[in-house]
Amino acid sequence: MSAATRNEVDERAAELATEQERQRFEDAVAEAAFTARVRAEAQRRITAEGAVRQPFDAALLADTVIEPVRWRVEGLLPAQGRLLIAAQRKSGKTTLTLNLARDLLLGTDHLGRFHVKPIGGRVGFLNFEVSRSQLCLWAREAGVPGDRFLAVHLRGRANPFADADDTARLAALLRAAAIEVVIVDPFGRAYTGTSQNDAGEVGAFLSALDRFAEVAGCAELVLTAHAGWDGERTRGSSALEDWADAVTYLVRDKENDKLRYFRAIGRDVEVDEDRLTFDQTTRRLTLAGAGSRAAVRVQRHTDELVEAIVEAVEREPGATSGRLQTLLRDAGVGLQRGDVGRAARAAIDQGLIARVPGKQRRQHHYLTHTGDDYSRVVPTSPGRDIGTTSGVVPTTPIGVGTTTPLVGQQVVPGILGPDQGVAGREPGDDDEPLP
Repeated sequence: MSAATRNEVDERAAELATEQERQRFEDAVAEAAFTARVRAEAQRRITAEGAVRQPFDAALLADTVIEPVRWRVEGLLPAQGRLLIAAQRKSGKTTLTLNLARDLLLGTDHLGRFHVKPIGGRVGFLNFEVSRSQLCLWAREAGVPGDRFLAVHLRGRANPFADADDTARLAALLRAAAIEVVIVDPFGRAYTGTSQNDAGEVGAFLSALDRFAEVAGCAELVLTAHAGWDGERTRGSSALEDWADAVTYLVRDKENDKLRYFRAIGRDVEVDEDRLTFDQTTRRLTLAGAGSRAAVRVQRHTDELVEAIVEAVEREPGATSGRLQTLLRDAGVGLQRGDVGRAARAAIDQGLIARVPGKQRRQHHYLTHTGDDYSRVVPTSPGRDIGTTSGVVPTTPIGVGTTTPLVGQQVVPGILGPDQGVAGREPGDDDEPLP
């Protein structure tokens, strides 16, 4: 056999060997895939058999003993309940959940308002979003007991809920650690479906999450989720909010990004929106009692109008509320109904202006630091004489030194006398109709 012929035979033998190896590899892959499908189907059937064996919880109302609702967090999270925390991006979602974890373990009032029945076991935190070091640092700063808080760090790792074996191993881990409440942060990364807008897929995942919590021995389940751009609802399917017993919302103030607001709704849960305060040292969140974003916006606008009110009174002493409104609008100040009244009262409370009654139950505004004699005729618009004032007439600035009252009445800074009849009325409604 020539050398050329031997080379051809060797090349053909090598090709045959490569083809055989490739075929054996494909056969092995097919066999492994078949085995995996068999295991998955076996797990599905076992789960189905267990569900069939479990009896239904059915009873006549007449035979049912009705127990009062027990709360884990009073007015917010019922015992054995499901809590959804919906938060805008970068609004403090993880900080809020760590506050909740600390309160559940120590029994401290959540957000300084909601009484907590402390748990006897531990809190588990399935951390899909924050780095290991960051979460542990925040938890320590927040005062979370280190020996009763188990964090499972899953960022950058395979999602355990995507594999039946991993889900079972994770449930066993939580049960062995005596986890009583589990926090899953956040839904978007824990979710195993293909679309968060698919109600069927979302509902199936949440049902599986409920079963997971039950197998893990967890009484309560807390799930966080990212809210939409306006912070008023969660992203994706409404099935997410329908699943929870209570939903809390954490939103930022559009006009002041440093301010955060909290509210909650749910079954027997109704918490009006209120501003949160944050202690950077302890990372503790508390409800401030300052009211909603709308109330704060009104107060902020009122504070901004006080200076304009004082300037208008300085330009035209004795102006009525209606006249003040005209002066402010002429100056280009944006106003809504009631703005002038609220701002005038705020200026009175701050001692910047005073109201003095005139004829026809009209009220006139003066600066408190001028020392003017308010008994003179006061024009409120060019060419208009509304007459002289009556009642209390200070001869020195209101609230400074002594005054000389008329007809035995006493002057109180910013407050009308007992016989003037309109002290309780809102400024802006105490004289002629507003333009």
